Amino acid sequence: MVAANNLQVGLLVLSVALALSSCTGRTILREDKCPPASKSSIRSHVVHKICVWFVRPSGSELKLVGVDREINSNADPMSEAVSCLLHGPVESEKDNGLASEIPRGTILLGVQEGDDGIELNLSKRFTSGGEGTSLETRIEQLRRSIDQIADGKKVFLDVEGKRLSATNGEGLEVEQPIN
Repeated sequence: MVAANNLQVGLLVLSVALALSSCTGRTILREDKCPPASKSSIRSHVVHKICVWFVRPSGSELKLVGVDREINSNADPMSEAVSCLLHGPVESEKDNGLASEIPRGTILLGVQEGDDGIELNLSKRFTSGGEGTSLETRIEQLRRSIDQIADGKKVFLDVEGKRLSATNGEGLEVEQPIN
């Protein structure tokens, strides 16, 4: 029993470490704009450029800010974009005022592509804390970060394997698909 728990913890740590190591280049772009996703070839190593969205306080509001990321083409771009978003801004970006409304510790549990679209499955931490506007901002950060990669496919958001449709206690209706 203890060995099985240690194995599960080890696999979780390894999964998080792999997800965090997947984001390579980081450059802040102009607010509210990111270029379309693209590919570039560097010595036969293909790199995808994606845009991940964070927030910056602006008075009493939060402004969405796109940050350019380069990811390895060997990985699934959708999983990589979500992993980069969940990892949050790096120190230099934090020093420039960027933050995320997504709670630390939120984990990507899976990405499934089917005939009707793509399902993103996040841990329940995604919906914890904050108020209704915070969850709306989290979903908007996620929507903007995956929209360029979805390539016209519908993206649905699940939390712990269940389609997110409303929040407990806040009365916030979540429209699906999220893009």
